[in-house]
Amino acid sequence: MTQDAFPGIPYRPPDYGAVRTFRAGQLAARDPEPAPAAVVPASFRRRAVAFVLDLMIADLLAGLLGTLAAAAGSLAEHGPDPSLWAGARQEAVLFAGQAYPLFLFCYFAFFTAYGGRTPGKMVLGLQVVTASGAPLSAGRALGRTACYLLSVLTWGLGFLLAAGPAKRALHDRLAGTRVVRRTPERRRTGPA
Repeated sequence: MTQDAFPGIPYRPPDYGAVRTFRAGQLAARDPEPAPAAVVPASFRRRAVAFVLDLMIADLLAGLLGTLAAAAGSLAEHGPDPSLWAGARQEAVLFAGQAYPLFLFCYFAFFTAYGGRTPGKMVLGLQVVTASGAPLSAGRALGRTACYLLSVLTWGLGFLLAAGPAKRALHDRLAGTRVVRRTPERRRTGPA
């Protein structure tokens, strides 16, 4: 549409807000790009809080899955009569106890492979990256999760290595990873 289409009425192009518009063969951003994230090693305290949050979430999920599995098993075995489901709670506890280590492995492996962040790390702004700062591959995430066992088998001393100056636990060192805190850089407001 041109100015001549409606004489006397000024033409005003549509405003698309933050949407990128195509002009003269180039993409022009109307809003400035966000500031790049600064990479800072995660503190031991922040990592510990994220781990506890993850264990709480995993416990809740495992309990729900165990209860559903026991209820489904009781329903299949005894039919729809709830009075015969007395053993469902005990079956849920047994299922959760037996499947919990595998469930934890899958929980940490999946979330670490899918973006380098478990829900606890997401809440606290942490991310697992390679030692050079690159995103994790699925194989490295699986290896890192498998190395958790070595940090546990040393009576938790493998986790305490993250309190040292390198801020890397035993499983991080073995897998070639590190946990970083992603924070947006502060923009200067005054003159440069």
